[in-house]
Amino acid sequence: MQFEESIKESLIENRHRDPRPIAADVVKPDEGQQAAVLPYALLFRREDHRSKLVHIVISGKVTILKHGPIYCLVRCGPHEGYLHKGMILW
Repeated sequence: MQFEESIKESLIENRHRDPRPIAADVVKPDEGQQAAVLPYALLFRREDHRSKLVHIVISGKVTILKHGPIYCLVRCGPHEGYLHKGMILW
């Protein structure tokens, strides 16, 4: 009984952990700079994954034209489109 109570107390103490630290030293490329992307990243016409597909990036490099909250406007060769920020390797 006492052992179970000590386990419950330790669980309660450790329940409130600090959140995972955010890497503040990550350098994000500015507009006009090149950025590396994951293989076969998809460029869309609008800031929506359901919009028309413009291009599939095979080269692995894009030029960032504009930052948005979820998507970035990028250029890959002659193609311009929106790329999800999760596909960019910061």
